[in-house]
Amino acid sequence: MIIKGILSIAIIGLSTLIGYLISMNYEYRIKQLSAFIYSIKIMEAEMNYSKNFLMDIIKKLSSSNEKVVSCFYSNMEDLLRQSYGNDFSTLWSASVDLSFETSALSNSDIKIIKDFGKNLGKIDLENQQKIFDYFYKRLDFQMEEAINEKAQKSRVYKNIGVSVGIMIVVVLI
Repeated sequence: MIIKGILSIAIIGLSTLIGYLISMNYEYRIKQLSAFIYSIKIMEAEMNYSKNFLMDIIKKLSSSNEKVVSCFYSNMEDLLRQSYGNDFSTLWSASVDLSFETSALSNSDIKIIKDFGKNLGKIDLENQQKIFDYFYKRLDFQMEEAINEKAQKSRVYKNIGVSVGIMIVVVLI
């Protein structure tokens, strides 16, 4: 009887933990989007005011606090060093693929980030500013979507985890 009780608590605990882990992806997506937006704002400031080269800006951003964003810029820096003569947008896209494949970002988030890299550094600063503004608007929409998704689905997954654990215990007893 004691073993059944311990197993029941373990099953409920594990299923609850699984529900919480799944729900954490929604929180991670918000954090990763915020960190990426912040890094792009730093990039914009460096380009507009410091007039630094894009390679130097990427190197600086590779020491970011957020792991996924830091990994992205580190991969980008490595690809730029290894690939002389390759198109910047191709390298940007490759770095996105390498860095964000296991992140909490959605496919639409990743597509927007790839699209941003297609035009980065190809035009003058005035028109580049328009691209930054457009990028911010698109990612703000994604951020709103992520916040709404978290509010709706996070609680559901937590409750499902607890419910599934209780159902398994009831079926086994």
